[in-house]
Amino acid sequence: MNAELFEKWFEESFLKKLAQPSIIVLDNASYHTRKSEKIPRASSTKEEISNWLKMKNRPFGTAMFKAELLEIVKNHSQATITKYVVDEMTLQYGHEVLRLPPYHCHFNPIELVWGISKKFYDDHIVGTPGRPEDVLKTWNDALAKVTPDVWNRCVTHTEEIIKDTFNREKIIDDVRALVFTVNTGSDEESDYLSESDNDNDA
Repeated sequence: MNAELFEKWFEESFLKKLAQPSIIVLDNASYHTRKSEKIPRASSTKEEISNWLKMKNRPFGTAMFKAELLEIVKNHSQATITKYVVDEMTLQYGHEVLRLPPYHCHFNPIELVWGISKKFYDDHIVGTPGRPEDVLKTWNDALAKVTPDVWNRCVTHTEEIIKDTFNREKIIDDVRALVFTVNTGSDEESDYLSESDNDNDA
């Protein structure tokens, strides 16, 4: 999967078929996060970087090295809100994208749905000749197992995970910080120093 293929499917087969304004939950896969604007990188030429800075009205010296120009780009891009092609496309159709926190795919009920579908597929594809029509039929049968009731149970279960995580994080935030006091003048250290001094005296 790449961004171009996903965006085409996302618009034609998904966004255009939504009947009412919706919130669409997405993770941060690379093909979900193609930036609307291509920001210069280390592989960009010095001319490309300079042209980008001119377009952004960012001052720079013509005698600057490429690394110095990239540092200006970095400072500018960090202060700019990143926009993604998928997000802007979604807004055009009257919907909104809600992105999951990185490394928190368990907050998305589709992970459970995919698990159900994949298990059915794996269990049943082995009994077919494996022709393209067999694969397609098995996948359709697997997806048909995900009824509205199954979806509802997956969403409810995910909501419980989110609530539980929130409550645990709240408890962690309320815990007082532990402070360890190191006493450099302990009796044990004094005894050691005394013994060392006695040894030296001997």
